[in-house]
Amino acid sequence: MSPENGQIITTDTGSHLVLTSSPVLFTTQTEMREQLLTVTRSAEKTIALWSRDLRSGLFESPSFLDVLKRFVLARRNAKVRILTLPTMASADPRPALLQLADRLPNYFEIRTTDGSGLDAAELLVADERGALYRIHADRWDGMSDIYDPPVARFYRVQFDTAWNKAHSLQSSDQAVGA
Repeated sequence: MSPENGQIITTDTGSHLVLTSSPVLFTTQTEMREQLLTVTRSAEKTIALWSRDLRSGLFESPSFLDVLKRFVLARRNAKVRILTLPTMASADPRPALLQLADRLPNYFEIRTTDGSGLDAAELLVADERGALYRIHADRWDGMSDIYDPPVARFYRVQFDTAWNKAHSLQSSDQAVGA
């Protein structure tokens, strides 16, 4: 039996409201934070995340970090790929999201890029279905949807292209230690 729209369900990544699959527009940081949690909870295998600022308040929030931690620990082959600017990856202290990735290295991959080729200021793609993106880095305007495969594929292709050109932190760490 499938859950009804508006019903609260509990999954291994927490409790959340079942929403219809239609785009949700947001204009505030609070609305974006809510949508970030919703799209993250909808992921089953992979999450691709791009952000210029991992300290924007979204990816440092305990609720997001908890949902993300539950996502990777509850699934056998879960994978989170994070693209960010080199300044974020080398910041001292490291942003909370990267600290989580350091503690769970089997589930996370981190690469740095200048962001060229990515249309979104921030982006999260859940599997090949869900997407959340913010267009402008200086505003909170954006869109999310937990089930829109064409949009998710569009942003996933952009992410994958930038990912393939990006610098891997793991390989540079290994090269230093070699």
